[in-house]
Amino acid sequence: MKLNFKQMEDPELISLLFTTKHKDAAFAEIYERYSRRVYAYCKKMLHYNVEEANDIFQDVFFRFYNSINKNHHYGNLQNFLLTIARNLCLNQIRDKKNNVPLDEALMIEDSSVYDSYELKELLNKASNMLEIEYKEVFILRMYDGLEYEEIGEIIGEKASTARSRVWRAKERIKVILQKYFDEFEMNK
Repeated sequence: MKLNFKQMEDPELISLLFTTKHKDAAFAEIYERYSRRVYAYCKKMLHYNVEEANDIFQDVFFRFYNSINKNHHYGNLQNFLLTIARNLCLNQIRDKKNNVPLDEALMIEDSSVYDSYELKELLNKASNMLEIEYKEVFILRMYDGLEYEEIGEIIGEKASTARSRVWRAKERIKVILQKYFDEFEMNK
């Protein structure tokens, strides 16, 4: 009988990681389910540095695969993988300590048209200027669509703390972007 890995729940797939026969197929399904979200998170956290994001992304799944333990309860597998990604990204950021100067991060051409692409780029630049504690929750909430409880689990805080940090991140982004929106209104 052939197993349908796509229809299996995460705990079933994790239990198959302990078997010799289905280990690779179970891991491949876990990778298929969560790789896009983990990669997108890594890219956003690392300022769209594709090379660094690729390295961290690969390390996430490598560490997950090597850390599988029969006696460990993984709970929400997506959150577990994002927690690994978060820790690796924070380590990379802390080790690199490479900040883009404010003037360089906000450079835009005067003649640019504020279309959706440019607004998205402005939002990305603004979120990259946030302190890491606000940036990570903003990404998890706004880009990944996670609930506050899930964000709290990933960052090791209460849901109320996650909610507060997301609110503060939004407020800071509003302040950063306000002069561009004011300029846009004046040029209408």
